[in-house]
Amino acid sequence: MPTAPLDQGPTADLTTPAPRLSPRLVVSAGAGLVLGAVASAVVEAVVANGWHRPPYSYVDDKVAYLGSPYCGNYEGHAVCSPDWKAMLVTWLANGLLVLGAGLVLGRLVGGRTGVVVRVLALLEAVGFALFSLFHDSPAARADGTITWYFLGAGLVIVVANALPVVVGVAARRFGLPRPVAVVCVALGVFGLVAALATAGWPPGGSPAGPAAIPSSSPGSSPRMPPTPTRVSERSPTVARASPPGRPTPTSSSPT
Repeated sequence: MPTAPLDQGPTADLTTPAPRLSPRLVVSAGAGLVLGAVASAVVEAVVANGWHRPPYSYVDDKVAYLGSPYCGNYEGHAVCSPDWKAMLVTWLANGLLVLGAGLVLGRLVGGRTGVVVRVLALLEAVGFALFSLFHDSPAARADGTITWYFLGAGLVIVVANALPVVVGVAARRFGLPRPVAVVCVALGVFGLVAALATAGWPPGGSPAGPAAIPSSSPGSSPRMPPTPTRVSERSPTVARASPPGRPTPTSSSPT
């Protein structure tokens, strides 16, 4: 059977037939995407459930903490994930599943759309690898490797939401009905907008939610366990309570 040319103008991806692939291979690719998403959600819930002191909060804590080997107080949070290795392995596996599925689906649709799908899948896999292997911790901030963590997180967030948009726009190439295409585009756009809002965009907004970097000021989070404070760690002059009718003495830290 003659093969169609890859590109014949702006509408080539919408009108030219896609390459023929084994239906079993295509189904396996789709199943891999679903499996990766479900496995991430299940393992995340299990790992979060193992975090007891204090319990993990989906509102206050970063999801990255679940896959971090660091234990201690960090940025106003008590961080310690006993099952961090399980979360890390799941993220790496998810990246590989996305990459494999992207290569298959990219070949399925062919043309420029197929190239875009494969490139996005590769970028998401790289993002998962960086996000898993580099952690947000005091040591990472000290040696500069925190940059790789942020790069990986950014790739995963952006690409994971861009892929559904591409699939929805090219729904005819994938053989998807219009309602599915609309849902794909809507979910992708919503995810991108939510990510920008969480990061504090537009300018003047304040970061909110688990993806935001929490304040590092002492006592900024109610989840920080109480820690004894020495006088030298306080402000130069500390007022102490006195019985009614007596002057309030002050204590100054040594200079």
